[in-house]
Amino acid sequence: AQRSGDTVAVMLADLDKFKAINDTLGHHNGDALLVEVAERLRSALRGSDLAARLGGDEFAVVLTMNDPGGARIATERVQNAIELPMTLDGIVVEVKASIGIACFPSNGDDIDTLLQLADEAMYRAKGEDAQQRLPRAEYGSLRLKPLVELGK
Repeated sequence: AQRSGDTVAVMLADLDKFKAINDTLGHHNGDALLVEVAERLRSALRGSDLAARLGGDEFAVVLTMNDPGGARIATERVQNAIELPMTLDGIVVEVKASIGIACFPSNGDDIDTLLQLADEAMYRAKGEDAQQRLPRAEYGSLRLKPLVELGK
């Protein structure tokens, strides 16, 4: 990305209230939900994007794009795909996701920094008002800052 001038975005997504779903509907349904979320992630992303489950109910996505605005579009696509209602054992379940994102080169130039900023942004998204389901984006000189503004 450094040589090509592309933007690389690191996105972290955490399922809100997953423990309650797991505890209420059973671990087999929690596992089915995680498989469904993984499938939805795959369908929302391009073939060149990389998605992985980090553990528990947390997923990571790495996107490469030539337009920093593509990170916002990808985030909305991922969030919309995850938040479609799904049926588990005949019960319709609505899942919400908190998403944080950080971009190279505007937010950092190494993976550790990008992961840390994306993680902080994700936890800030978890604490936001329930009415604000989509993280905020700030653009300045076409540089994408973390979608959830980090405290300075």
